[in-house]
Amino acid sequence: MILCNRLQNAGLLAHRLGAGCVVSVDVDQGAVEAARSRLARLGLAVEVVHGDGSAGYGPGAPYDRIVVTCGVRTLPFAWVEQTRPGGVVLVPWGTHFSSTEATARLVVAEDGLSAQGTFTRPVTFMRLRSQRLAHASYDAYVTEESRETARISTTSRTHREVFAGTYDVNRFVLGLRVPDCTYFADRAAGEGRRPVWLYSLSDRSWACVIHRDDRDDGAEFTVHQSGPRSLWDEVEAAYEWWIEHDRPGFGRLGLI
Repeated sequence: MILCNRLQNAGLLAHRLGAGCVVSVDVDQGAVEAARSRLARLGLAVEVVHGDGSAGYGPGAPYDRIVVTCGVRTLPFAWVEQTRPGGVVLVPWGTHFSSTEATARLVVAEDGLSAQGTFTRPVTFMRLRSQRLAHASYDAYVTEESRETARISTTSRTHREVFAGTYDVNRFVLGLRVPDCTYFADRAAGEGRRPVWLYSLSDRSWACVIHRDDRDDGAEFTVHQSGPRSLWDEVEAAYEWWIEHDRPGFGRLGLI
């Protein structure tokens, strides 16, 4: 039995596995009603449930597989509890640092009390509604006082070097190594400037690095940091950790 929370995936799984093998949960009542109608017309026997997917669906448990099709930042334990020992929870997981996620393949322990496994590949999914980030505005962080007292330094690390692209492992690793922090790159600054902002989610610390897309070789970029945390220093330390450990990819990282 498989629990899946994306209705299109559920239809494909039912076609492959047969009747009575797939349960799908979705929080949107309209989507559930439409899916029931369409799946019935196609002759695909899927039990479609309207509910909060983070709670799983106890009546169908235990499942051999739970396939999650929304990004999470904290793994709901209900998914582990409702999967049989030795079963698999496949889930897009990431941090609040960026939108970069990776699919974790977690195998449930024989005692059913935990699950662990490695990441497989980068993905970006719509986040679970209850785990979407809502943090304070720029003005709540960058006050006149914090600007005046900000610590100023420089760095030679470029934006491309440290952060790479959305689907690169760099941002994922930074999120693992720099907890309770979110990153934002301002691409609308103009004139080749790319300010990078870091905001702490545990206090009002912030950092800003004024990168330039047209000065990547040997340039020095100004760094402003404010608050109890020196967020850019944390990011540089995380990046250096990644380099020192031979740039581990997604397959060398995992959840326990």
